[in-house]
Amino acid sequence: MGGLPDNLSKSVIIRNIHDINENFLLILHNYTANDSMDFKVRWTHLTHQQIADKFKEININVSQKIVKQLFKKHGYVKRKSEKSLNAGYCKYRNEQFEILTIKI
Repeated sequence: MGGLPDNLSKSVIIRNIHDINENFLLILHNYTANDSMDFKVRWTHLTHQQIADKFKEININVSQKIVKQLFKKHGYVKRKSEKSLNAGYCKYRNEQFEILTIKI
């Protein structure tokens, strides 16, 4: 109900939508970062739904599942935000910067 017919797979949909791969890469062009340790890994902060909405803006209707498949095909991962803690107070912090300034 509401899904795909039994004889039509999602991979067929990806192949049959004209320029879906090119449009996917264009949509993510300004929202992409690479892993400095592994250049094959790319990430974005956009959700699958946000990307599906951007496809709708260019009159291509795709589901979040299709976007997820495109992520995998093109080596994208969803970027998760990290919490970082302050390292704490350092008694000689300012002196460290003064020494660096003198050396430069």
